[in-house]
Amino acid sequence: MIGERPMTGIARPPSVGVNPIIRPVTQQGLSGGRAVSRLRTGSMRQVHDKSYYMGVLRVKMNQLTAEIAHLEEIYQKGERDRSELDAYEQRARKSATELKELQGKLIDYNVLVDRMHMNHEMNEIEAEARREKEIADDVNGWSDLRMITLAREIEIEEIATEIDEQKRLNQAILAGMDPSIREHYEDAKEQCEALRAEVEEMEEELNNLNERKDQLEKTFLIFTVQMRRNLDDLQVKEAALLAEKEAQETPEQKKQKLIEEIKTNNEQISTMEKQIFSLQRLNMLALVGTKQRGPLFIEFNDKFPAKNSEKYRELMIKEREYDEFLEGYEHQKQTLNKELEAYTDDIVRLLQKISANIMKLESANATSNIVDRDELLLLQENASPTELQNLHVRLQEEMMLLEENETRLKSEIATLERRLGELSEEYASYSDLDKISVRAEKNIQKLEQRRDELESVLPEHEAHCERLRVRLRELTEKLENNPRYATQKNLMRKLEMLKESNARLRAEVEARESETNYEPIKAEVRRLRTQYNEYLVNTIGRK
Repeated sequence: MIGERPMTGIARPPSVGVNPIIRPVTQQGLSGGRAVSRLRTGSMRQVHDKSYYMGVLRVKMNQLTAEIAHLEEIYQKGERDRSELDAYEQRARKSATELKELQGKLIDYNVLVDRMHMNHEMNEIEAEARREKEIADDVNGWSDLRMITLAREIEIEEIATEIDEQKRLNQAILAGMDPSIREHYEDAKEQCEALRAEVEEMEEELNNLNERKDQLEKTFLIFTVQMRRNLDDLQVKEAALLAEKEAQETPEQKKQKLIEEIKTNNEQISTMEKQIFSLQRLNMLALVGTKQRGPLFIEFNDKFPAKNSEKYRELMIKEREYDEFLEGYEHQKQTLNKELEAYTDDIVRLLQKISANIMKLESANATSNIVDRDELLLLQENASPTELQNLHVRLQEEMMLLEENETRLKSEIATLERRLGELSEEYASYSDLDKISVRAEKNIQKLEQRRDELESVLPEHEAHCERLRVRLRELTEKLENNPRYATQKNLMRKLEMLKESNARLRAEVEARESETNYEPIKAEVRRLRTQYNEYLVNTIGRK
């Protein structure tokens, strides 16, 4: 080993009894470890220097370079295989698509051949082809819609990923924030949440108050309209009563009217008497000249005064009747009032009797049924079937009427008893007016005290609410001025829009799926085709 390289130092020959394996020699003397020979010899003797380490590094570098080159070749080969596999897969997909198209065409041709063999008309085949084309167009539209839906879902997932990334970024920013600032931020966040919760509660209370206000306004409006209608009805009734009162004549007016009518009739009578006198004179003059027309004038003179006197008598009779009516008006009025009171008392007495004797009605009905049955037994001995049938129908009608009366009376009794109970309760509740008034005064005093307490506390609460509103506005302005919040808000709005679009597209897809579900029609067509083929086979077999 030493002869193959230049001498770096002079060493003496080994002495007897010294093992050279355990005595390495270096440039610095007898020191160093027992390293393996660089030339892989059996001797453990070696000189370590810079060239040795450089050689080892070169060997390792050569090995690494060779290994890298080998891996590069493997990588290139894998890339070529992958590109070839992609090409093969594209060709396979293209071939599969062409195969599906050819299979579809083959199925269409088979169907066309079957239709031609079954002697179908060309118009029917064309119509069916158009229907199938429409179905295929619908399927293609559904496929496009499905692709759009998938694209939207992918976009939604991307936006959700962006939102999650933004959240992680915010969390990272918060984690890297100064502890004091982060603590202040957490406190501000907690205050913001508390204010938000308080604002939500206030908004809810405000909404409740607005709803109550709307309800009260509606109630007030309805009450106002109802009162206005009642006022209009009362005004109409008042006008009708005033008109009736004005139209109704008093006895003095009737008497005056009758007197005027009598005067008018007397004037007419005097006029008629004058005319009669003039006609009598003319009649006497005419009798001197001719005797033929005399009886007519005499007859006229006899009848005409009779008619006038008869009318006069009728007017005198009416005058006496009016006078008698006016004289007996007050007496007749008193008599009618007395009769009305008597009728009212009779009605009350009858109602009392009905209430007292209602329990006896069932026994009376039973007795009447027994009497009716006895009468029927007596009639059956001598009556004809027609009479018995008529009697049976009449008795049934009477029984129905009695049952109706009984039901009506029972309902009236129940109503009266319920009303009596209500009146008793009201009487019991309002019997002690002193206690009621004392209780009402106490309630009024409590309510006034509560109102005073609320009025005293109200300014403080209003000031607190105003401070909270100001603080909320400040926090809202800070939050609005934060660009991250604006970005997150836009992303959330976009996400909501995409969710709505996704829901709408899902609904459209479900509608298209329900419209394009032709499996039942397909099964029915196949069944009909099978039956038709069997019928053709049977027909051909019989021939």
